[in-house]
Amino acid sequence: MAYMSQEKKKSIHEKIKPLLKEYGVKATMSVEHSSTLNLNIKSAKIDFIENYNEQAKRHDFRIREGYLQVHQSFVTEKVRPWFTGAALEFLQKAIAIMNEGNHDRSDSQSDYYDVGWYSYINIGSWERGFIFEAANE
Repeated sequence: MAYMSQEKKKSIHEKIKPLLKEYGVKATMSVEHSSTLNLNIKSAKIDFIENYNEQAKRHDFRIREGYLQVHQSFVTEKVRPWFTGAALEFLQKAIAIMNEGNHDRSDSQSDYYDVGWYSYINIGSWERGFIFEAANE
């Protein structure tokens, strides 16, 4: 059964802080329903939304405005990448840190799900959209 404690979240947050600083990302972490770890990106020097939309346009998918929940497959899919460049690099590193020590012994064919915890990256939120902090030239 999936479980995420506040103590584990604090430990992961300490590991992810240097990555946030390196890429100029402002974010918080939260635990939802004691089973899900969320990285909530408020603003960044990387325009995650525009980067996603560039790929979405190519594949005739819905364009996002203001917020986006990143599923791990958006970052790991090789055939149709949803992110590129620095955005992809950051997300891959963040997901790796968020899932250190996690397990996934799920079998969707038999409707059996066994994970240590679920993890999501939220870029912006419905109430407050993502803020792209363009570098001042």
